[in-house]
Amino acid sequence: KEPQSLLRYGHSLFQKDSTILTKDFITKLISLYAEYDPKNLMQCLKTATNYEPEEALRLCREKNMHPEVVFLMGNMGYYK
Repeated sequence: KEPQSLLRYGHSLFQKDSTILTKDFITKLISLYAEYDPKNLMQCLKTATNYEPEEALRLCREKNMHPEVVFLMGNMGYYK
């Protein structure tokens, strides 16, 4: 239950002002979205600018989240 509580807290903070969150916190939030709330992950990836894209890509690949993988790879320049 603890990860879901952290996800709810992080989601609430993210919706209010994602710019106040640290890179480590947003990266953790991305991992929580991938595990517990995948429907909100893409919005987080599109909105947040302060996260580790390589880690997000690894997580999305592990979870077979194809739209998110394509989005991340495009942003990282893999398709240019």
